[in-house]
Amino acid sequence: MSAVFSVSLLTIAAIVNAVLAFGTQLLLVRLFAPQDYGIFAAAFATVVLLVPLAGFGIAPFWLKIFSENPTIGRRYLKSSYALMALMSITVFVLLFGWSYLQPQDSEMRPMLQILSICILGQLTIELLNTKFQLEKKILQLALISLTQNGLRLGLIGLFVLVLENDISLYHVAISYAASALMIILLGLFTFRNFVGSHRWIGFPNTANPPVRISQVAKGSLPFGVALFFQLVYYQSDVVMLKLLSTPAQTGYYSIAFTLVAATYILPTVIFQKFFLPKIYIWANLDPARLRRFSVKAGIGIGVAGLLVAAIYWVASDMSVAFLFGERYAASASVLRVLSLSIPAIFVSYNFGAILMTRDSMKTKTYFMGIVALFNILANLFMIPEFGAQGAAVTTLMSAVLLLMLYFVGARKAVEKIVNISVQSGT
Repeated sequence: MSAVFSVSLLTIAAIVNAVLAFGTQLLLVRLFAPQDYGIFAAAFATVVLLVPLAGFGIAPFWLKIFSENPTIGRRYLKSSYALMALMSITVFVLLFGWSYLQPQDSEMRPMLQILSICILGQLTIELLNTKFQLEKKILQLALISLTQNGLRLGLIGLFVLVLENDISLYHVAISYAASALMIILLGLFTFRNFVGSHRWIGFPNTANPPVRISQVAKGSLPFGVALFFQLVYYQSDVVMLKLLSTPAQTGYYSIAFTLVAATYILPTVIFQKFFLPKIYIWANLDPARLRRFSVKAGIGIGVAGLLVAAIYWVASDMSVAFLFGERYAASASVLRVLSLSIPAIFVSYNFGAILMTRDSMKTKTYFMGIVALFNILANLFMIPEFGAQGAAVTTLMSAVLLLMLYFVGARKAVEKIVNISVQSGT
């Protein structure tokens, strides 16, 4: 399958997936007022924040080790499954504990408990993405994410047809939970055969014993921490708005962020789904090509980001009014601010992929930790004063800071890889 066809297929699938996700959000905002929608958005964002802890970075860690050496990668599977099971139990305990810290009259407690199964659903999606990337099954890779959002939209639509005006937030949460459960069952069936591992942990080659859980944790930890930090500056704004402002402000911000996040499908497809395995290979075998790619890809995706940001800035008022109605009009000004972060985020995907190679992952994690901390501290000041608008400004500043750090780090990483290659004569 040619590179152009593969990228095109993944891009089309990502666009359809974004349409399904956006359609779900559009249906919800049509059904619920900003305050009610904000409660659900905050609950779901809290659940999503815990996914990296449950997965512990194992999915991207698998992609790295299997791309470099499949034989060694197989030795990590058994302990990887054990580590994910252990961390998932820990996450459920934390989430249910947090749910009982909610005020007695809060709708967040049952919402968090119902949505908890989505942690395992999202983890399964990530693992299946890695499996299909490694096996070069582009069609399955293109379809897997569509399945989850398609199920969500279909189940919510079914509730609307049956219950009409009696639908509640709990029905929405049940729809999300049911779709996650279906994805988990699909994953259990699919993972019975993974890169030579049958029935989960039965290996055809037993000459090399499995590694210990501690070794898996050591290797995957930087990836898990990086994913968590990434979600902190992407999703924590929603959670902090719920805690420091009002559910309505949470709803306004969530709508604007949903529109902006839909644009991330382009850099995600290019750098995370298609080119990342190639970037790992170039880092080890063709550093000069990696350097050329990083420059050209950075310029190309940066131009694309500027064009998208310009469209969003011009059309913010009209698009919010047309799609969500007048009761969400306050989201338009938030959208304008968030649109300014799009070019920085787009280019960051390029440099971030470079920082996942060789021994640079710890550097990337360190940078993301700085940005996550900055995001939280800035929100502590901005949200109480300016609400959703303040959260949007914080997101913009965080995106610019991340780009600056990634640029410096990726440039040093590529030069180091090239120098090592020249010295070794490869």
